[in-house]
Amino acid sequence: QPNLSRRPNWKVFETGTKFVFRNLKIHPFSVPHDAYDPVGFFFEWGGDDLFNPYYSLAWVTDLGFVPSLVRERIKEAKILVIESNYCQRMLDEDTKRPWSLKQRIRGRHGHLSNQTTYELLESFTDSNWDKVFLMHLSKDCNDVETVRAQFGKLPGQGNRFDTFIVDPINSASIPI
Repeated sequence: QPNLSRRPNWKVFETGTKFVFRNLKIHPFSVPHDAYDPVGFFFEWGGDDLFNPYYSLAWVTDLGFVPSLVRERIKEAKILVIESNYCQRMLDEDTKRPWSLKQRIRGRHGHLSNQTTYELLESFTDSNWDKVFLMHLSKDCNDVETVRAQFGKLPGQGNRFDTFIVDPINSASIPI
């Protein structure tokens, strides 16, 4: 850090304990992934007055399945950012990844497939979501068109919430 032109304003936190950083209320929660203490986040801000309305955002990536605690956290968010990491077929056909890595990716402490994320979103009939962002797409085992084809038929999409794909190549968010 001595070579940085400006010292970052770090905040050390404990998973499961809410804290405030600048104007954000942050609640980190555990997610199942093969790393040390992986977390998702629930952010809240605003609500002070008419010109600063209340917003909330849930951020969940790097999880192999969605336990009930994660379901509870993401349901309340106005904005959901969630991974749709891989297409099952593309992962099966990938020749660069050994079988053991493929098993890790699709395991309970790996990543969410397009199908798993689709089924999760479909299972919520009473979420607060205005927007859903599908992100953390594998560059080798997923692509924007595959995700668009899968999620374009999602019930609630367009009338309950708008869905966007975050393109891993150019980082643009693309509406479905």
